[in-house]
Amino acid sequence: MDDEFGLKCTRKRGYCGMNEKDLVAAARILANTDSEWNWYTLDRALAQQPTSEWVNVVEAVEALARQGLVTMLPSGNPAMPIYRLTDLGQKWLQNRD
Repeated sequence: MDDEFGLKCTRKRGYCGMNEKDLVAAARILANTDSEWNWYTLDRALAQQPTSEWVNVVEAVEALARQGLVTMLPSGNPAMPIYRLTDLGQKWLQNRD
């Protein structure tokens, strides 16, 4: 399913792909600006959410970033960029509440 932001939300048989619930859960966590989120901290936070299946954090954030909803900033470790929700990402998230 595509939404107005062009995100494809799918579940494939035998593989838990991203669905809108996964993307919204990741965006809600990123909306917490009190923390610096990288793939590991976001993965740990998502693990505490009442989602029913495993989420590939890197794929979820990259899908959001491709649409301009998330920005990835350099950190001291090139393998762990800092993720931030953009203004457009805030708007997208508000449309889901």
